[in-house]
Amino acid sequence: MKKVCVLGDGAWGTAIALLLSDNGYDVNLWCHFKEVADQIKECRENKKNFPGFFLPENILPTTDLQKALDGVDIIFEAIPVEYLREVLEQAKPFIFSNHKFVLLSKGIETKSLMFPYQIVQNIFGEKIEFAVVSGPSFAKDLAAKQITAMTVAGSCDFAKQIQKILANNYCRPYTSQDILGVSFGGAVKNVFALGVGILDGADFGDNTKIFILTRGFASAVELAQKMGANKDTLYGLSGVGDLILTCMGKYSKNLNLGREIGQGKHLNNFDLEVLPEGINTLKSIDKLAKQFKVEMAEADAIYKIIFEKANVAKTIQKLVDLPLSNEC
Repeated sequence: MKKVCVLGDGAWGTAIALLLSDNGYDVNLWCHFKEVADQIKECRENKKNFPGFFLPENILPTTDLQKALDGVDIIFEAIPVEYLREVLEQAKPFIFSNHKFVLLSKGIETKSLMFPYQIVQNIFGEKIEFAVVSGPSFAKDLAAKQITAMTVAGSCDFAKQIQKILANNYCRPYTSQDILGVSFGGAVKNVFALGVGILDGADFGDNTKIFILTRGFASAVELAQKMGANKDTLYGLSGVGDLILTCMGKYSKNLNLGREIGQGKHLNNFDLEVLPEGINTLKSIDKLAKQFKVEMAEADAIYKIIFEKANVAKTIQKLVDLPLSNEC
């Protein structure tokens, strides 16, 4: 029996642990919360972060990083980007040359503007082997064994290795070598999910939502290309696929947060342990757009509504009142 490690006891980390368990792997599941580790040991359920799913005995919870990393070669990382660097620094004494990372987090570190794979390289060096997994995949659907497709980006050999580890009769991974493009798509979709949610909460119609979504994504593709991503990647599973799911799906945290903001609730009034990734990603995208000199009017409008308390209707009307232009 092969053993792997999953870092992160949230919904996505737990869902991936279930998938790996189902595929015949023993899984060391590192839990940030002792409460979660104890719940899994006692009743085989992550009641705090992912209730309703039985976790088999080959999912082994622990709060000890050294124990979680012992005897494994492949580490699946599923930590909120905001806390990723801190956890990896704690893990550093137990990371060796045989270890390889699979990055599951979707976002951009606000201060450094690094994607998760770049944070890993920054801490462990450029030679560390890694892959990025992204795509339209809600944790609950995957855990319920609903057919799910995703993208694995990395070096050709390692991407194919992870593809085989994840694949089964309900999970279909595709490979890619465009690590930046896959990472960018997984991060930026949360920004526009916030925007669609805001419009929904403010009682705008579907026409307006699609206007903001499509025009906003067009400017995001321009930014991704200037950063070095492949345009085609953004129109695949990890780009448009994840965008559609996050902006339309019932489990979208960013969409639901946006709805509440659209209804008049301010960011400071949310009582959440961890805010959805889109909030910090929006700050990062705002900085990157300025750095690469890309006009992102729709993302800027979302930024102003969330962080500057701009009036939703007036802010959207300003987009409509911009000078007329060609679409492409």
